[in-house]
Amino acid sequence: MVTRTSGSQQKLGNIKVGERADAYYTTDFQRSPDGKIVYGANGLPIRDPLPKRVGFFTPDWFGGLTNTFSYGNFRFSFLLDGRYGGKTLNYVNKKLWEGGRHPDAGPAAREKDALRDANNKPIPHWVGEGVVITKGELKRDGDGNVISDTREFAPNTNKTTFQDWAYNLMGADISNIIDQTFLKLRDVTLTYNIPAKQLARTPFKTANVSLVGRNLLYLTKHKNIDLDQFIEGNNGLQTPSVKSYGINVNLVF
Repeated sequence: MVTRTSGSQQKLGNIKVGERADAYYTTDFQRSPDGKIVYGANGLPIRDPLPKRVGFFTPDWFGGLTNTFSYGNFRFSFLLDGRYGGKTLNYVNKKLWEGGRHPDAGPAAREKDALRDANNKPIPHWVGEGVVITKGELKRDGDGNVISDTREFAPNTNKTTFQDWAYNLMGADISNIIDQTFLKLRDVTLTYNIPAKQLARTPFKTANVSLVGRNLLYLTKHKNIDLDQFIEGNNGLQTPSVKSYGINVNLVF
C-alpha cells in the first residue's frame, strides 16, 4: 500500500517554483526499493499516483553544418543537422505494445492469448517479472519524499494474459519515453555548370544540371519514428521522412 500526505512546497501544476517550465512529468509504476515493479492480485503492474519527472522536453542543443565545395565547373554542397537530448514519447512503440504486436513481443506469447476457457475467456498464462507486497506500507509526502517504508515483498506469481501485460506495462507512457537525439543528412547536391562556350549557339545565358539527394542518412536509436517532427511530449504516428533523389535542370535565358 502507498499513501502520501500533503506537500509543503509551492507548485504550479507539477512544476516547483524556480524549476524549468519544460519539465516532463508522467506516472510510473509502484516499485520496491531496489527498483522492481510491484504487481497486484490481477497480475498487472500497479500504477504510482504521484507524477515523476523523467526529463525535459527541450533538447540540450540544436546544431547544423552546411558547406559548399567548388572545383572547375562542379559544385558540391550538403546540409547536416540534428539535436541532442530532450525527451519525448515514442507513440508508435506505445501503440505497438498496446496491440501486442511489437517486434520484441515473441509469437509464442501472443499465440497463448488465443487459448480460451469454457466461457470463451482468455486463459491467464503470463507472469510479469517483479514483486508483490505481502505486508507493510509506504508513506510519502506530497513531493514524493519517503516518510516510512515497512513493505515486505515476494516474487510475483500472479498470472494475466500477455495482451493485458503488454498493454498495461510495455504500452505505458513511462515505458516509451525516449531521448530525442538524432542526426540527419538532409540534402546533398552535385551541380555541373555548363561552360559558356557550349551555350554560345543556344538561347541560354547560363545553364546547369544538378543531382539532388534528400534525407539520405538518419542516425538515431529510434528509427521507427521521425524525431524531427516531434510534438512536445508526443510525436504522434509520424514515420521517418523517406529518401528522395532527383535531377534539377536550371536554364537562364
